[in-house]
Amino acid sequence: MICLVTGATGFIGSHLVESLLERGHQVRALVRPTSSLRWLKGLGMEFVEGDLSHSFPREALKGVDYVFHLAGVIEGLSKKDFYEGNVDGTRRLLEAVVQAQTPLKKFILVSSQAAGGPSFDQNPVSEDDPPHPVSDYGESKLAAENIAREFAGEFPVVILRPPTIYGPRETRVYQAFWMMKRGFALAVGSRLKLISFCYITDLIEALHRAAFQSQTSGRVYNVAGLRAYEWTEFIQTLGRAMAKPYRLFRIPLPVLLFFGSVGEVYSQLAKRSALFTRDKVREFAQNSWVLDGGRIREELGWKEQTALDEGLFRTAAWYRREKWL
Repeated sequence: MICLVTGATGFIGSHLVESLLERGHQVRALVRPTSSLRWLKGLGMEFVEGDLSHSFPREALKGVDYVFHLAGVIEGLSKKDFYEGNVDGTRRLLEAVVQAQTPLKKFILVSSQAAGGPSFDQNPVSEDDPPHPVSDYGESKLAAENIAREFAGEFPVVILRPPTIYGPRETRVYQAFWMMKRGFALAVGSRLKLISFCYITDLIEALHRAAFQSQTSGRVYNVAGLRAYEWTEFIQTLGRAMAKPYRLFRIPLPVLLFFGSVGEVYSQLAKRSALFTRDKVREFAQNSWVLDGGRIREELGWKEQTALDEGLFRTAAWYRREKWL
């Protein structure tokens, strides 16, 4: 089978490429001319230069059986950036598949928990709950899902909503490892905050099951284990995984909003996206990001294999080997 992967150079994409190759599939990656191929060198795959913000290269779809669409915008200067990267790019790719008349077996869209929104009163969010994103990023991912469903009659489409993903090569949750290495950890406010986590190899298995098992076209699946974790529980587990004593500092939400505003000012002045903005603070401010993973367990037979303590230990060990810590 020939698999086209967008976003192949990223954290999730590079792990997916490795796994597809290990299972005997041919892999073609859509990459920008400026993309770093750090994790993909020497893997024996095919590269096609292209950019979903412009005209899509038709040759990328020649003979393709499966499209894994992981590319997108996580950080942006404005709402427009998120919509151009996540919504317009998704539509451009789907339209290219139709125009190429490729007999596609499956289009797999990797969305985000942010599309469904946070959980209320710590009740897990199911795929059937009305979506209520709280950020521009979440709204753009939901819009991308809706576009993908528009094409569900043209070829099979499946959508995955991962929670917070961690593991080797990841750079966001990595910040918690970086701080723990220096003997401190941060929490927002004083209220309990529940979060669903998923180790990278478990997400990759979910992608395989979504792609190579049958389901109703347009089906959405939350990728979530049997339980969520309170943030301080995550921090305690991380401290054990790294065998590191630490001090926990709680940041009041107004202080976080101030730094988010500073991040936005920096973005506008430097014309560069910032990791921390008020839009991102709106996500941090929620007290519960918990997914209901019942559907993916029942319909695809997927279940979490990596416990949090084991996953954090593996990730910390990788960061040390790579001199990230």
